[in-house]
Amino acid sequence: CVCVCPLSLSASHTLSFKLFFSSSSLGPVSTGGHCQVTVQPDTGTMPVTGLHEASRQPFVLRNHGDSPVVWRLSAIAPAYVQAQQLQQQKLGAAAVVRVPYAAFTFSEEEGVLQGGERHTVFCVFVPKDQGIFSQYWQLVAHVQGREHQPEFRQLHMQGVCDQDRLRY
Repeated sequence: CVCVCPLSLSASHTLSFKLFFSSSSLGPVSTGGHCQVTVQPDTGTMPVTGLHEASRQPFVLRNHGDSPVVWRLSAIAPAYVQAQQLQQQKLGAAAVVRVPYAAFTFSEEEGVLQGGERHTVFCVFVPKDQGIFSQYWQLVAHVQGREHQPEFRQLHMQGVCDQDRLRY
């Protein structure tokens, strides 16, 4: 089940989103001390984005261990959008619909981190509809050669599309 929570916009027209991990700790991801990967930041700010425009946010993956780690990002489910007020009048109250396109993508979705290595990937948000978007992603990481010991973490992406957003 995917829920879209209402978000409020600040005067600067930005949206804060947070990566929600399945672990209670945001420290290194670890299975028996074999795999130690972190993602920074754990919170970020995605600007309100216009229709068919792109916003992007960098995330740094870091291997704190000595062994190479294979990582992969993949969408758990399609993105959902909560329609804005005018669209809700046409579609019905609290209209939340599945998005038939990739609203969120990553610049890279898989790779290998050597021991001590850091690597930056970008989350890219390109909305084709107005509203509040939400999508869950999964980070899977394992020490190279130990595919039988994967670690899973969920990431929650959110973005807002407003065609009337202020241009600076």
